[in-house]
Amino acid sequence: MSTVQPITGRQQLQAAYDEYRAASDVLWASYRRNAMQVEVRPLRNAMHATADQFHVWRLAARDAFAKSRGWRFDKKSWQYHAGGYGAKGRPFINHPERFRDLATGECVGLVTHTSATVDEVAAYAHRMNYNAELLPFSWDTPDGRYHAILLTLKEGARWVI
Repeated sequence: MSTVQPITGRQQLQAAYDEYRAASDVLWASYRRNAMQVEVRPLRNAMHATADQFHVWRLAARDAFAKSRGWRFDKKSWQYHAGGYGAKGRPFINHPERFRDLATGECVGLVTHTSATVDEVAAYAHRMNYNAELLPFSWDTPDGRYHAILLTLKEGARWVI
């Protein structure tokens, strides 16, 4: 008798992302091959439905992260490059998400989903007097191209970004 292993939130998120990417690839290949809107419409609809499911898993992963620390999600910006750039022109602060403490309402953390190296972001955090914590995966882009790095304030520091 076989036992079924439970699927983790990360596995579900990765599966939804992979399905979204596959649907997107099929859509664009079909569009380039046929350039016929009638044939592409069902694929586009399927891609959007899959993207919606991925979005649900992404938000669930973000909210579970916040809840695990006694925080709540505050806001997200799609681009925020005021933090500077790494050696290959990759922003330290990319797709940032701010989190607030449930009890005090203070901004207590910022997660950046960046393709800059971990060492580059750590050096940036040190210069800004932030703590940097590498999270297990980026729920924003879980395919491994991006790192999720939590920035928190060191004692006496203030947010500059």
